[in-house]
Amino acid sequence: MTTRKNFDRRDQARKDVLWHGTVTLEDKSIHSCLVSDVSMAGTLIVCEAPIKDQDEMMLKVDGLGMFGCQVRWHCNNKIGLELVMGQDLLLKRFEEVRADTASVETNISIASSN
Repeated sequence: MTTRKNFDRRDQARKDVLWHGTVTLEDKSIHSCLVSDVSMAGTLIVCEAPIKDQDEMMLKVDGLGMFGCQVRWHCNNKIGLELVMGQDLLLKRFEEVRADTASVETNISIASSN
């Protein structure tokens, strides 16, 4: 089993998120998951799916779409996924846009209060 410590030696900056989603495994079973961080190349999910390193799956993130993934490491219910197809490189950008939108909404709310 590859450990997260080994996987964390990557160049991509990570962004903490908390998104709900599902993974569909090769056997067509579907499992709920939480996406807890993203980068341009991968994501960390928390999921009780029965997986092995190198398994391929589809990750569906509520409101963002489907992403083809391959398991790079897992430890208990934490799974490090490499994004291999689909809108994969957009995941980190989605979080950046959401953060910018929240910041603008906060500033508007503060300005309206004054």
